Amino acid sequence: EDVPAIGVRTFWVRPVTTPVEFLALPQHGLLSIENEYFHVALDRPEATLVLTDKRNQVVYSGLNAFLDHGDRGDEYNFTPPEHDKTYAPKVIKVTSKAEGPVSTLVVDYEMELPASLAEDRAYRAKNLVNCSLRSTLTLVKGVPRLDIRTEFDNQAADHRLEVHFPTGILTDHTRMDG
Repeated sequence: EDVPAIGVRTFWVRPVTTPVEFLALPQHGLLSIENEYFHVALDRPEATLVLTDKRNQVVYSGLNAFLDHGDRGDEYNFTPPEHDKTYAPKVIKVTSKAEGPVSTLVVDYEMELPASLAEDRAYRAKNLVNCSLRSTLTLVKGVPRLDIRTEFDNQAADHRLEVHFPTGILTDHTRMDG
C-alpha cells in the first residue's frame, strides 16, 4: 500500500519477539492454516484436505473431495448414464492469507468435464468444457469450526458435482448451509 506510481518506498524487516499466529507454511508438499483447535492442510496430489483436530489429535483425510458424474435424470431425480465416467478436479493455484484472528486458504481447481450427455444419453459427450472451482477455507481464532465456501463456474450440462467428507463419524444431526 501507499507506494507511489513509478516510485520507490523503503520497508524494514525486523525480527519479531512474539510468535506469529495463523501463518500458512508449506510442510512436506502441503499448504496449511491453523488455529488453536484445528490444523488444515491441502494434500496437493489428491486435491483434498487433511484436518487434524488438536483437541484429541484425530486426523481426518480425504475431505472436501469433489467428484463429478453424468446425470440423465430430471431436476428432482439423479439417474446416471449407463456408461458413466467420474471426473475429479486438478489443483491449479493455492493462496493463503492471515489477517488478525482470521486465517484463509483459497484453493483454485480446474475441471475438464463433458459438455453434456451424448445424443443417446447412455454416455457423456466427448467434447470437454473447462469449469473452474474455488474453495475458500477459513479458520478464526477462538472458533472451533472450519468454514468452507465453494464456488463453481458450471459450463457443463447433464451432470452432478458431489463433495465428500469421509469422516467415519456416525451422528444423528449435522449442520450445513447450501
